[in-house]
Amino acid sequence: TMAVPSSMKLLRQSGNSTLHELVLPTPSYAQGRVLVATLRGDRAEIGRAYGALLHNETIDTLQKFLSKLIPDASTRDVFLKFADFLWDRYESAHVPQPFLDELAAMPADVAAVTRRFNTLGNLPADPQNLITALEFELEKGLPPALAEIINAVINELTKCTWCAKRSDGRARLPFAPGCDAFAAWGSRTAGGRLFSSRNLDWNKDTGIAAHKLVTVFHPDDGTPPYATFGFASGLGAIAGMSKAGLTVSEMNLDNSRTAFEGPPFPIRLRLVLEGATTLAEARSLWEATNNTDSMNYMVASGAERNAMAIEAMRGFSAFFGAADPVEANA
Repeated sequence: TMAVPSSMKLLRQSGNSTLHELVLPTPSYAQGRVLVATLRGDRAEIGRAYGALLHNETIDTLQKFLSKLIPDASTRDVFLKFADFLWDRYESAHVPQPFLDELAAMPADVAAVTRRFNTLGNLPADPQNLITALEFELEKGLPPALAEIINAVINELTKCTWCAKRSDGRARLPFAPGCDAFAAWGSRTAGGRLFSSRNLDWNKDTGIAAHKLVTVFHPDDGTPPYATFGFASGLGAIAGMSKAGLTVSEMNLDNSRTAFEGPPFPIRLRLVLEGATTLAEARSLWEATNNTDSMNYMVASGAERNAMAIEAMRGFSAFFGAADPVEANA
């Protein structure tokens, strides 16, 4: 049990769970307030409490995000149907039961936002890479109705009048992140302590930053407490840290070696935060699940004063440590 610091203002309470606002020194923070949700109980209670505490903010986050980045309503509808298709056909079968229990206890509209953000977050940023990944799925032979959904997405991406432009003139999905992370320790830091950082470097004014959210999980099933950092976009992790001293980060790596037969990465990072206390355990958990995306990750351990980077794509993961010869010879 911890005393709530005076810089936190209680906004709402649901059972043993709470939602606070971080009171910042500068009151007019342009990108929106910072919220802190502390969720306690069994998995159903965690899902129910999230929905009770953050229902409006979660719905508003998806609306702001998609409306800003995909102005045409019919195009937005195509991508939402696509996200639902990916979850229902592929990803849900790879999501562990505790997380499904959380979703089942949420209000239906909040659960839908959670599923959609988890799914859309896995997609490549380059439209051609996404098209190639979808064509790979079509080659497996989908039922006509499902193939129609994928072809609709491919058609939108081919013209992509709403896409952003890269410096070389190529199209880029407007919500494409260019994130980074680092870890430093040993001779590089005072006292040899480990420091890790994760920077979510998305295009500004995407609308997603209106409700920035730190979520602190206290499951009553023996899982040690941990926190995730991101937005009111449902229960997933784009960055996080655990009581065991592990931190997780994700960074975009764009190619077409993307698949959908696995847990979405925000849930996969929660798996690491919940189930690992060492880098070896984190790697073991990682290798026990399938890659769904072409991205880079970092897991750092304060207790071990060490870190590893992971390069992941369909069917392949590479693990890199400090002063890795692959990096040194690049």
